[in-house]
Amino acid sequence: MDPVELAREGIAAMYLSRFIEDKREGVYYSDIFEQYLFVPDKPSRLLFDWLPDYFTRTPSDTWRLRGEREE
Repeated sequence: MDPVELAREGIAAMYLSRFIEDKREGVYYSDIFEQYLFVPDKPSRLLFDWLPDYFTRTPSDTWRLRGEREE
């Protein structure tokens, strides 16, 4: 993949990480997408395609930061 696109995904993931880190029970995709709308320089891949590269999907269908465990 193009290094510029990887950088865009990384920056977008940092924006979303700030939003997700405060939510102990995880965040639903729709809430993440709302926050993603404010990311200034969006990657060309769809959010749903690269989201699993940076975050973990839980059995309760929410998303968490990598390394966090569902309680």
